[in-house]
Amino acid sequence: MLQRIVPLLVFAACAADDPATGVSAAALTCFHTSTQVLCASGAPTTLADGRTRVEDFYPSACFDGDADADGTPDFLDLDFLGSAAASAPPPIDAARCPICNRGPGTQNDFRLQIFDTAAELDRGKVYAQAGAQLTIPTPQGVLEVVTTAATQFDDGMPAPGAEIRVEGTIVNHQVEATRLKVLCPAPAALPPKNVPPGATPPQPDPSTPIL
Repeated sequence: MLQRIVPLLVFAACAADDPATGVSAAALTCFHTSTQVLCASGAPTTLADGRTRVEDFYPSACFDGDADADGTPDFLDLDFLGSAAASAPPPIDAARCPICNRGPGTQNDFRLQIFDTAAELDRGKVYAQAGAQLTIPTPQGVLEVVTTAATQFDDGMPAPGAEIRVEGTIVNHQVEATRLKVLCPAPAALPPKNVPPGATPPQPDPSTPIL
């Protein structure tokens, strides 16, 4: 019997950019590493390397907005559903963090179904990775997904910034994945030397496990 369905639909958007010059009005500049996504606040021109440096590493480095001013970039954010910003069209910028609409739903559409001990994550975004453990932000907290030697991987391997689909079993308050499909891959990981010292990982709110 179906015990729980947790849906959330959020379409990332923020303040408009200037498409004539291509200069971003983004509130955050984000960097993908092998373990997490880190972001630096403020206009991109305040960063030592400026816009050109971001464009050189795009999409591993990208600009994004923070429509609800909570410190989490829109492409990772799940908590401004129903706001005017969530329904606004995304701004135009060649260096904007990519939007992923492959698979069921659209970007930031979190869909989790639980049947007794069976779990199906139809869509979720990898926020951080520690070895075989993946952290997925949800509207109620974070979901921990663990891969094993028996996990079947389709269309690539997960990494921070990837959108994924997972089938598995709940074991010790985590989803142990039997099958994992990458809907949209993460950008290539940046070496730590290319991440500004002021960049920090956004914190999911709430940050407690949901299982």
